[in-house]
Amino acid sequence: MLSRLCGTNLYRPLLHPADRQPEVSTARILLVDGDTLLMSVVSAAVEDDDQETAFWSAGTAFATVLVTLSEELIELGR
Repeated sequence: MLSRLCGTNLYRPLLHPADRQPEVSTARILLVDGDTLLMSVVSAAVEDDDQETAFWSAGTAFATVLVTLSEELIELGR
Protein backbone atom coordinates (compact mmCIF):
# COMPACT_ATOMS: atom_id res chain seq x y z
CA MET A 1 0.00 0.00 0.00
CA LEU A 2 2.72 2.46 0.97
CA SER A 3 4.56 1.89 -2.32
CA ARG A 4 1.42 3.05 -4.17
CA LEU A 5 1.31 6.26 -2.11
CA CYS A 6 4.98 7.19 -2.56
CA GLY A 7 5.36 9.95 -5.11
CA THR A 8 1.83 11.25 -4.53
CA ASN A 9 0.71 14.21 -2.44
CA LEU A 10 -0.91 11.70 -0.05
CA TYR A 11 2.44 10.55 1.35
CA ARG A 12 5.23 12.72 2.65
CA PRO A 13 7.87 11.73 5.21
CA LEU A 14 8.06 14.15 8.12
CA LEU A 15 11.49 15.00 9.50
CA HIS A 16 11.78 16.52 12.96
CA PRO A 17 14.48 18.91 14.14
CA ALA A 18 17.18 17.15 16.18
CA ASP A 19 15.93 18.66 19.46
CA ARG A 20 12.45 17.19 18.90
CA GLN A 21 13.45 13.65 17.98
CA PRO A 22 11.40 11.04 19.86
CA GLU A 23 13.21 8.29 21.75
CA VAL A 24 12.43 5.74 19.06
CA SER A 25 14.47 4.40 16.20
CA THR A 26 11.44 4.35 13.87
CA ALA A 27 8.04 6.02 14.09
CA ARG A 28 5.35 5.80 11.44
CA ILE A 29 1.77 6.96 11.21
CA LEU A 30 -0.87 6.40 8.59
CA LEU A 31 -3.75 8.88 8.78
CA VAL A 32 -6.70 7.32 6.98
CA ASP A 33 -9.32 9.97 7.66
CA GLY A 34 -10.44 12.30 10.46
CA ASP A 35 -10.90 9.51 12.99
CA THR A 36 -8.83 6.57 11.75
CA LEU A 37 -5.10 5.98 12.11
CA LEU A 38 -2.38 3.35 12.33
CA MET A 39 0.68 4.27 14.40
CA SER A 40 3.79 2.21 15.03
CA VAL A 41 7.13 2.67 16.80
CA VAL A 42 10.31 0.71 17.32
CA SER A 43 11.90 1.72 20.60
CA ALA A 44 15.52 2.89 20.53
CA ALA A 45 15.95 1.08 23.85
CA VAL A 46 15.09 -2.30 22.31
CA GLU A 47 18.16 -4.14 21.04
CA ASP A 48 16.17 -6.23 18.55
CA ASP A 49 14.89 -3.72 15.97
CA ASP A 50 12.44 -6.34 14.70
CA GLN A 51 10.16 -5.64 17.68
CA GLU A 52 7.58 -3.11 16.64
CA THR A 53 4.59 -1.86 18.64
CA ALA A 54 1.60 -0.66 16.67
CA PHE A 55 -2.02 0.24 17.18
CA TRP A 56 -5.00 0.92 14.98
CA SER A 57 -7.85 3.10 16.14
CA ALA A 58 -10.96 4.00 14.19
CA GLY A 59 -14.14 5.85 15.03
CA THR A 60 -13.08 6.79 18.57
CA ALA A 61 -12.46 10.08 20.35
CA PHE A 62 -8.90 8.81 20.99
CA ALA A 63 -8.31 8.42 17.24
CA THR A 64 -9.82 11.81 16.46
CA VAL A 65 -7.51 13.54 18.95
CA LEU A 66 -4.41 11.69 17.68
CA VAL A 67 -5.29 12.45 14.04
CA THR A 68 -5.77 16.14 14.89
CA LEU A 69 -2.48 16.34 16.80
CA SER A 70 -0.64 14.50 14.04
CA GLU A 71 -2.02 16.78 11.34
CA GLU A 72 -0.97 19.84 13.36
CA LEU A 73 2.52 18.39 13.83
CA ILE A 74 2.78 17.74 10.09
CA GLU A 75 1.71 21.33 9.35
CA LEU A 76 4.39 22.64 11.75
CA GLY A 77 7.00 20.58 9.88
CA ARG A 78 6.21 22.15 6.50
